[in-house]
Amino acid sequence: MIGRVNSATALAAVLIACVAAVLTVVTWLDVREARQETFRAMEARGVVLAASVAEIIADPLYRGDVDRIRDMADVARQQGGLKMLQVVAADGRLLVEPTDTGPAVGSVDEEFVIVSLRDRSRTIVREGNSLHVVEPVLAGSQLLGAVHLTYGNASLSRIISELTTRTILTGTGLALVSFAAALIVARVITAPVRNLNSTAQTLASGRLDARVKPQGPKEFRELGQTFNEMASQLQESHIELTEASKAKTRFFSSVTHELKSPLTAIASFTNMLAKDPDGNLDEKQAQFVEVIRRNNAQMQVLISELLDAGRLETGTMGLVMETIDLSETIGEVVETMLPFAASRQQQIVYTASNSPLNIRADRTRMNQVITNLVSNALKYSDDGAKVEIRTHATDTTAYVTVEDTGSGIDPDDLKKLFLPFHRSPRVASSGVEGTGLGLYITNQLVKLQGGHISVKSDLGVGSVFSVGLPVTD
Repeated sequence: MIGRVNSATALAAVLIACVAAVLTVVTWLDVREARQETFRAMEARGVVLAASVAEIIADPLYRGDVDRIRDMADVARQQGGLKMLQVVAADGRLLVEPTDTGPAVGSVDEEFVIVSLRDRSRTIVREGNSLHVVEPVLAGSQLLGAVHLTYGNASLSRIISELTTRTILTGTGLALVSFAAALIVARVITAPVRNLNSTAQTLASGRLDARVKPQGPKEFRELGQTFNEMASQLQESHIELTEASKAKTRFFSSVTHELKSPLTAIASFTNMLAKDPDGNLDEKQAQFVEVIRRNNAQMQVLISELLDAGRLETGTMGLVMETIDLSETIGEVVETMLPFAASRQQQIVYTASNSPLNIRADRTRMNQVITNLVSNALKYSDDGAKVEIRTHATDTTAYVTVEDTGSGIDPDDLKKLFLPFHRSPRVASSGVEGTGLGLYITNQLVKLQGGHISVKSDLGVGSVFSVGLPVTD
């Protein structure tokens, strides 16, 4: 009997120890997950702030102006939880000191900052309770430097330590009462963690108004309140930076609009000079006039693209929707582009469908979409190359494809192809002129008219762009 009691007691002791151990591990994992979620929220905030600061520094209004950059850094330093902010030039020199201590001196020595500059990529490093975010500052393909932020929460370690101690003691005590009760209590204790996890995921999806409902023990409530404060500051920063971006867009739109009038006047007078009915220009002067005309035309294209990009970004792009024949629009574009193709002995082969392709669209903007695709195909193909245009339709969608035999697009660049101002380093170094706005504008115009655009490309083989638009009766 005594032996059986001892065996039962030993078995119960082992069972209780196992339950306590299991609960301890489960609780530790939940606590660690809470800490990870807090870091992830801190990381999301740091990435948004660093990227926004880098974008502002790359803006032509700030580029190279150290005083403006330092003033902007002082504003950014006011964000809660931010321990340090410094701006580093591409060569490693400090443009802005980690704190507001006066003119910058010296150079950066953190290895991860140097690696980020070298690789032109974002770097995120954790050191204890500190989080480092390094964002490269790029103006097109040019590296201007990097923004280095450090976040830290001095109370985080204390909160996690106290929380771990209390939850482990609670779990062990409940395990001594019963295995079932311990599991129920553990489930209740981890509810705030799941709440924090769910809210962090909501924030990561872009809903910056999401907040945690503080509940549970004191430490969880404190952690929830800290999380909510960080989320509120992140939302405020996002609103401020969004307004700054809109102001920048309005400024560029205003400037580019004002430039159109003098450029139009220049075009008018150079056209008159080029005609030279009285033969007053010698051969050299006529060449100069032609250079002016060509460069003025390029400037007008750039201004038009900047204006379109501004309208698309602010949602003020007006469309005049009507029923048009897509085949007819393509034919007009081909007729316009033939002289350009002939100048390089290139061919444009257009295979039209047998019946009209009626779509609901803006005639001018669809002409712009097709022109840009055909122009790019010719521009990035060799002399003597062939560009093929084909159309076909299903019951619901009209398709136009533009296929070239050019150099193709790198797989890494395909992901960024429709981003504004993106130009592949390989293309930028080839000498082919461009702003990186053409495909961005094309993609947005297609979407505004209810369509979609896709691309397939192989390096050294060529590319195929396909546009699909809803058909109409």
